[in-house]
Amino acid sequence: MKFSHLLDLVHVPGGIPASRLSSDLALVTSVSLDLADTPLSSADPADLAADYASYRPRPVTAVVLTYNEEERIAGCLSALADDVDHCLLVDSGSVDGTAEQALRTRGDARILSAPWADDFSRQRNLAFGEVTDGWLCHVDADEVLAMSHAGRLRRALSVLDYLLPDSDFVVSPVIADVGGPVYTNTQRVLRTDGPFRFRGQVHEHPYDPDGRAPARVQVDVRFDHSGYLPEVVDQRGKRERYVRLDRLARTEEPDNPNRVGTGRRGTGQSPSHGPSVRTTVDAGPRQRPLRDGPARVPEVGRARRRSQCDRGLRDARRGAGTAAGRGRLTRHGPPAPGTDRSRTVRSGRAGAGLRPRT
Repeated sequence: MKFSHLLDLVHVPGGIPASRLSSDLALVTSVSLDLADTPLSSADPADLAADYASYRPRPVTAVVLTYNEEERIAGCLSALADDVDHCLLVDSGSVDGTAEQALRTRGDARILSAPWADDFSRQRNLAFGEVTDGWLCHVDADEVLAMSHAGRLRRALSVLDYLLPDSDFVVSPVIADVGGPVYTNTQRVLRTDGPFRFRGQVHEHPYDPDGRAPARVQVDVRFDHSGYLPEVVDQRGKRERYVRLDRLARTEEPDNPNRVGTGRRGTGQSPSHGPSVRTTVDAGPRQRPLRDGPARVPEVGRARRRSQCDRGLRDARRGAGTAAGRGRLTRHGPPAPGTDRSRTVRSGRAGAGLRPRT
């Protein structure tokens, strides 16, 4: 039996015995085509369910990049109480109470001091030298796991570890901007022993050592993100910082595959290739809403408000870097250089109107 067949059975009454396996597998909403073809250890769903009942998941570590986040870090970490075993803060020299708030919220939190070097990928990749077992879930301090989704991340990673122990891939939870669009192709969760590392000083994404984009799994786990609210963009100087880092990255690393083209976060495509191929796994609708209201937003293409950061980046590329911008921040989506591994098989759990960020 292939992985895609088991995903199909999740939405067939009686296809998989009611069990921990069927419940956790229902959190998987789409997978890359090469993962969909992965053969499973058994062709009998009942055997898989029985074996999974006693499966012990690998640990999950939250990795949070911080700099003066005392107002946000407690909410970020406390929301992860049911989903992560450890927390690692990669701190760039906070001068406020970020460390104290983190330790007050999670007494076992570790804080790694790493001076800022104009490189988000460098900060994220430091975690691979600090954590050697399980999963790394990269979370921004201004992202909070939805209360109704508590526990889902651990369950989704557990079932993926059980069914795909020898496959290399990254996992994408949903990120919903407060008052804005929802993004699916986020590529935030990686195995510590996998081949992927982040590239790009800004708008960073994971790639293998040959520069190929990873296979991906999207899961029904939502983080709510407040960092692109206009007042936050202004207060923290995000537009200016992102414009400067984007220029620096294009100069210092022109061969980075993430620099090819300018995909906007949430548009569903990048200039290097078209929208992801969507093939339904179940016999139901091609897309179904996510369970919770806040994640159901109009189609991303209708969200016309562009942030100062997004406008600033585009203006900078046109040689008008000082032009003013309006609306909501966006980020690049990574192209798929070399072999196109971006196509997905989509299960019936996908959210209505949601597009994968490629």
